[in-house]
Amino acid sequence: MEKYWQEQLNRIDRLLIIVNLEDPPYGNMTNITFFDILIFTCQNMWHLKDWIINDVNFHTKDKKLLLEDIHNSECLLICSDIANGSKHLRLKNKKGGKISNRIGTQINFCRNIFKELYFIDVDNHKSIFYWMEIRDFLNECRQTWGKIINKHNYSNVIIK
Repeated sequence: MEKYWQEQLNRIDRLLIIVNLEDPPYGNMTNITFFDILIFTCQNMWHLKDWIINDVNFHTKDKKLLLEDIHNSECLLICSDIANGSKHLRLKNKKGGKISNRIGTQINFCRNIFKELYFIDVDNHKSIFYWMEIRDFLNECRQTWGKIINKHNYSNVIIK
């Protein structure tokens, strides 16, 4: 069984490769949908917090400040709403974050691309994340984690 925070981060990066594919293969191989992949990615993205907090190999000077930075990140809190909302039928959200019921489609016949587009919905319609396409949102969350890790993890490793 995995036991280091880097393993969870690597899982997120593998899921983001699938999320960002121009021609996703999942529909051809299984009954897994793109929406399923998005939910898995949000769950793993948010639960990186637990891996970082509980891994004794993540060296931080101030765990309280680390948690503050995580909980002050709007995109990670929205991700939390989506991740926890997919596990519980009813849940008190932090930011009212969810994947919108309205979806779009991007079609490029020349390149044989058919992409489902999903959008972030949040209570605050002035948020930069309101109606952001899910791929952009998840990549922003991953960049946010990189910044938090680089700020708080005292090692010689820089996370992209």
